[in-house]
Amino acid sequence: MQNRASIVVVLVCAAALSGCHRGKPTSETFSWKGPVTADGWLRLRNVSGDLEIRQGTGDSAEIQFVIERSNQFAPVAQVKVLSEADGVIACVLYGDNGTCSADEYKGGNTENYKSPRFMRGQTSVHGTVTLPRTVKLDARSTNGDIDVDAVVTAMQLTTVNGDIQVRGGTQTLKVATTNGDVDLGLAAVGGGLTVETTNGDVRVELPSTLSAALAMRTVNGDLNLGFPGNITTKTAKQIIATLGGGGSPIDISTTNGNITLEQQGQH
Repeated sequence: MQNRASIVVVLVCAAALSGCHRGKPTSETFSWKGPVTADGWLRLRNVSGDLEIRQGTGDSAEIQFVIERSNQFAPVAQVKVLSEADGVIACVLYGDNGTCSADEYKGGNTENYKSPRFMRGQTSVHGTVTLPRTVKLDARSTNGDIDVDAVVTAMQLTTVNGDIQVRGGTQTLKVATTNGDVDLGLAAVGGGLTVETTNGDVRVELPSTLSAALAMRTVNGDLNLGFPGNITTKTAKQIIATLGGGGSPIDISTTNGNITLEQQGQH
């Protein structure tokens, strides 16, 4: 009877979603500070977690990643910061295997699928970064928002499931998400702006003195052009226009969502 009772207790423990030995959630912080050469790239790579990027001073960048594990069975995450010929790259790697370089990033699984379902845990890593004005920023996440408030030379921002928000200025900006909204408030985009999303709205606020060659496209949504300009094509789903004296290309597209282009100070 004692053996049977022990077996019952073990089975009840295993069936309970809370588990008997799952442990409590844990959190640890990774910090790094170092110089980034003028006009060099600061690259950020993550699988699960938001990236918050702010303006720094001097020629150094500061990176802080908070690693959160839901229980003891969640994958262990590590952060690698590598110096490259054209800048610095910081990658979050989950589990035992991963690849970190400017050309290839494989971050691994954020959940331990080898464990029984009731024991599985998840890991997420949230990043806070400050960076100099003289760098180029390339930030990518799979599941997470990207929020930038900084002035840099160039920006490339990519996520799959998450929103992208930018406040600041840059010569060139490329923004892409699959499931998320894009909200941009920019002081300048002298070298061009490209925005792509599949399921989400896009709002872009730019100076009233803007000169650009504009293209806006949606499949299921509305287009709202808050700038005067020479419109060469206007349909319910596409607007092509020359704003001001023309020049820098601005290309904005979504599949399921609205696009709004506004002058700064309108709201």
